[in-house]
Amino acid sequence: MRCILSSIFALFIFTSLFAQNNAITVLHLNGSISNRYPFQMVLRITESNVKGYYYYEQYRTKILLEGKLKGEEIRLTESPDFEGEFKKGFKGIFSKNKLSGVWINLENDKSLGFNATVTTESQRGVEDISEISGLYENELNSENYDSSILLDYIANNIYAFEITNGTTTGCMGYLNGVVEIKNESSGTYTADGCDKLSFRLSRFALTLEEDQCEFHGLRCPFSGKYKK
Repeated sequence: MRCILSSIFALFIFTSLFAQNNAITVLHLNGSISNRYPFQMVLRITESNVKGYYYYEQYRTKILLEGKLKGEEIRLTESPDFEGEFKKGFKGIFSKNKLSGVWINLENDKSLGFNATVTTESQRGVEDISEISGLYENELNSENYDSSILLDYIANNIYAFEITNGTTTGCMGYLNGVVEIKNESSGTYTADGCDKLSFRLSRFALTLEEDQCEFHGLRCPFSGKYKK
């Protein structure tokens, strides 16, 4: 047990090793905010870049996290917007197999302490990245219209996605989140303001269908066919 904890501690102390061995590290954490709100968290660390998700055990709705790891310090932005500014999320410090710090919501001036424990840790090479990860561009893209979807594999069939579109006349759309894509073929996303997004994939193509999604203008829907 002491050997296992030492190896996890060494992982965070020598984060430059991520760049040297070109490895992707995936951490699973079990924690609580203010000792009242238990949560589960999964983080994918590539060099100093971190992407993942967490969910409250009571609700189990996965929430996107993006951030940076600098030494033992980590900052994770929750559901980052198009500008990427920190408005809500976690700021903490790793110590051995523990992560502790503060969950912050700048919009309502709220901060709560949190603690989490690393339960599992695994590594994979960049060659193990899912084939369906990558940038997909809408088949109808032109000089007057541009739409794309970025899929980024995290772990356990869970992908971060980012949809952006716009027209020269000012219609714009943006949405990001996490979606479970089973067998690299299909997945469904739901959230407040977006009743349903259906992803259907093949190796080099993605079809997106939406139902009552409010994150774009009237003349620039997300629905369509996209290719890598």
